[in-house]
Amino acid sequence: MKVCIIGSRSIDKAEKVFPIIDRFIKEHGTGTLTFLLGSAKGVDPLSKKYAEARGIDVVEFIPYHLIDPTAEFDSKYFFVRTKQMIDNADKVLAIWDTHSKGTEYGIKYAQKRNLPVMVVKVPD
Repeated sequence: MKVCIIGSRSIDKAEKVFPIIDRFIKEHGTGTLTFLLGSAKGVDPLSKKYAEARGIDVVEFIPYHLIDPTAEFDSKYFFVRTKQMIDNADKVLAIWDTHSKGTEYGIKYAQKRNLPVMVVKVPD
């Protein structure tokens, strides 16, 4: 199963993120897992660390302007990356600080695609 994990950059403590991933896997995970991650700060590196410690495969999606050094920065690349991750996922886990517009966009996009989404709100 391919699980897209999206989350807020402000959530940067393993003690908050790891139990959420544990719960998601307990409730939704069966068989071989692959995490689809966005390579941003916060939830993404913690999810990668979690996966590496448990032998879970990871596929990282990188915004275009970080792949092509000649491309000018455009915030739309983050949204395109999020769509690509969700388009390739079977399920979505969103770990949200309730403020992040990017995570909120990902939640709404996954719901629009009728993908199973578990939203865990982690307010400041």
